[in-house]
Amino acid sequence: MADFIAVITRYGSTVPHCYWKCLVVMVKLSSIANGIFAFSGVLVIIYNEHYEFEAHHQQQWQNALESLPPKSETDIRLLFVVDLHLRDSISGPFLRWDAARNVAKYFTLARLTADPDVIIFMGDIVDWAGPAGKEDSKSHVENFRRSFDIPERVMSIFVASDPRRSEDGKVDQEKIDQFEGKFAPMNEVVQYKHIRFYKMDFQPFLHAVPEPRLDKRLQQLLSQYNAKPEHGETRILLSHHGISDIMLHRHITIMQTLHPSYAFSAHTHYSGYSVHDLQKLMDLFNKVMPSPKKMNKLDPRGSIKMEEYKVPTSNYLRGVPSTAFTVTTIDSAGELHYALLWLPSRYRQLRFYFFYFMAAGLYIFWKWCRRKRQYR
Repeated sequence: MADFIAVITRYGSTVPHCYWKCLVVMVKLSSIANGIFAFSGVLVIIYNEHYEFEAHHQQQWQNALESLPPKSETDIRLLFVVDLHLRDSISGPFLRWDAARNVAKYFTLARLTADPDVIIFMGDIVDWAGPAGKEDSKSHVENFRRSFDIPERVMSIFVASDPRRSEDGKVDQEKIDQFEGKFAPMNEVVQYKHIRFYKMDFQPFLHAVPEPRLDKRLQQLLSQYNAKPEHGETRILLSHHGISDIMLHRHITIMQTLHPSYAFSAHTHYSGYSVHDLQKLMDLFNKVMPSPKKMNKLDPRGSIKMEEYKVPTSNYLRGVPSTAFTVTTIDSAGELHYALLWLPSRYRQLRFYFFYFMAAGLYIFWKWCRRKRQYR
């Protein structure tokens, strides 16, 4: 209780002035019961918007960041922001506004606390697919730029999700052009110091049966990239869909061509980790495919392994119980250190608001009924 009172005192000057003004007016002009309800409302706001993070999550953030190596000129720190869905066409206007405000608030805290060198937005930024994709996206992109302020010294990378599908499921080139015009190309190579990021859109290759046309298209895409890693270079594969979601022979082709040490994906909204061994994948492919399709038993370049991290969502509207920002540090030797900055449960906070307003509504209704009876 003492800690809670200390937080209230500390935030007395930072909590919006309208909260305190409403409290003073209610206490002066109404009964003590009205004042109690108003004061309780201010306490609920302070607890949800300030105290819960300081009491239950700030220390977890500090411990998570302390588990990473200290920042240095040779170590590169990455901050992942996943599945924002700022133009969510399913949720109502209030939830869209609240979710965007909530994730933007904690994004600012995470950016200031983690001090990343690179910020990576892992797809589903403004919900290009569905009915919302038909609207003019200019104002939404401007709102994104205002909400997620990125300093000039910090590199930002935008990974595409699924902007290519219209309502009837067909490829929509207009939406692809929108994403590339507002954010970045769907597929590209981004170099930052000793890290080379490969952004790839796996959507055309998801669950598609082996087909020469698609396989040739993938080979053409991969041929644009340098196949030989430079000395001291770390390669990272970035995609909204996980590499495990594509057909096995394309999975093998990507690993053989790009030699990535790590891969990051989103889409599932949950945290996950797996290790991909190229030789084991080739052995599995040779077991399940007929003889004409078999590959060489051994890869001539030796053992290639890749760690894949599935990054959890940062938006509570994705329906998951826990949300987080992901922070990683990659040192000059290519070793990766991983940490999660967990966010307060917004669903629990909204339940607090719901029960408070329900109790306040019942009290107001009871007073209204009582006043009506007095005038009879």
